[in-house]
Amino acid sequence: MGYYTIHTLTVSDDNIDDHVSAIEDKSGYSGLFEGQEVKWYEHEIQMRDYSSENQGVLFMLGGEGEQSGDLWFEYYKDGKMQRCKGKVTYDEFDESKLC
Repeated sequence: MGYYTIHTLTVSDDNIDDHVSAIEDKSGYSGLFEGQEVKWYEHEIQMRDYSSENQGVLFMLGGEGEQSGDLWFEYYKDGKMQRCKGKVTYDEFDESKLC
């Protein structure tokens, strides 16, 4: 058994298709960023490695896990990584918005 996650990728340069192809090759998952649920356990190691091979490019990897509220975003640049967990926020009560 494992944990499924849907991944998204954004990059800071204009070579998204080349990066997607190379990362899919490295991960072993075809269609990785097409809304598939996959068990990509080595994503941090592989993304750190790939970003160190592509100096100066910022990679933004998003994840939505199979459990409700499991949202995260990771930034990779020059082999380094920052992880940000998703936060759900609600507006304050505003009586004027009652209908």
